[in-house]
Amino acid sequence: MLTCPCAPNPAAFSAKYKELNGSDPGTYSAEAYDAANAAMLLQGIGAGNEDRASLLDWVNNYGRRRRRKHIKFDSGGRVSTVTVYAYVVKGGVIEPGTPIE
Repeated sequence: MLTCPCAPNPAAFSAKYKELNGSDPGTYSAEAYDAANAAMLLQGIGAGNEDRASLLDWVNNYGRRRRRKHIKFDSGGRVSTVTVYAYVVKGGVIEPGTPIE
């Protein structure tokens, strides 16, 4: 068994990842992609937030569905909801996981 706060990779993401990288995505690949986009503020800048105050407001009010899940931050800057998934590993292959209730 493997547990982590990482949802299974969407099929379209996995296909594009393999096309670009020549290998299947890892457990956290889609979340790393989402985090990079949020962390670098690419979307906020693209939406016209070009100064520190407007970018901070954008981050504080950020709440969107990303590749794997909805990301929303709490008042301390942490992800507000964390879902942990359980995966079965057979023969070195990680099978699709399900949320732990």
